[in-house]
Amino acid sequence: MSLSQEVSRLTSTQIEELIAQSADIDQPESGYQGSVCIVHVAGQPLVVKSTAGQGALSRLRRHMLGNEFRVYQKLAGVPGIPQCHGLVDGQYLLLQHIEGTAFREIEFTTDDDVHDKLLRLIENLHSNHVAHADLKRRDNLILRRDGEPYLVDFGTAIVRKPGFRPVNHLLFRIARQLDYHGWYKNKYRDRDAPRDPADAQYYKPMRTERAARWVRRVFRRPLEALRERLAPR
Repeated sequence: MSLSQEVSRLTSTQIEELIAQSADIDQPESGYQGSVCIVHVAGQPLVVKSTAGQGALSRLRRHMLGNEFRVYQKLAGVPGIPQCHGLVDGQYLLLQHIEGTAFREIEFTTDDDVHDKLLRLIENLHSNHVAHADLKRRDNLILRRDGEPYLVDFGTAIVRKPGFRPVNHLLFRIARQLDYHGWYKNKYRDRDAPRDPADAQYYKPMRTERAARWVRRVFRRPLEALRERLAPR
């Protein structure tokens, strides 16, 4: 019996028992979609994302988890995307556990080949009509032990729908550009590192970003002066 078939037989109660058993080993991490922990099914480690809360917050998290499940189904078999093993009762999403390290914990140089690999992964994602939309968050980027990048956490991903869908297509274009921004900022995390002119095409600040940058420039000095005046001496 395959792992996905094993998962399909699990009930919510059984998953809750697995989560309770794993609590001493892998402490669940709270997030805006609920909690995340690692359980073992048929001897294999799996990531379980579960909803939490009540009322509107719980409904929002269920919606995001359902969206993520549909995205994983659409991306099944795409390299660099964890395998999804099922969504149980609309509140437990079970995913392949990727052994690796979050980008947040790694100091890359601009000439690391991981940047080219990640760019190809993002382009492959877009060719499958999916944009992640949250790649600036480095916890969503995992470097597997063999050096291959993986993308996780598709709760806010945008899927481009066919036909005449102007709003959806606009959101997809925005999310796609956000993915390239995330890639660019990950590559050039060191602001003093020289920029490759060929990469300029991937970073095109949107109006909101330009406005925020202008506000920071205008108010930076007054705020710094005020902070110095208020600082204890």
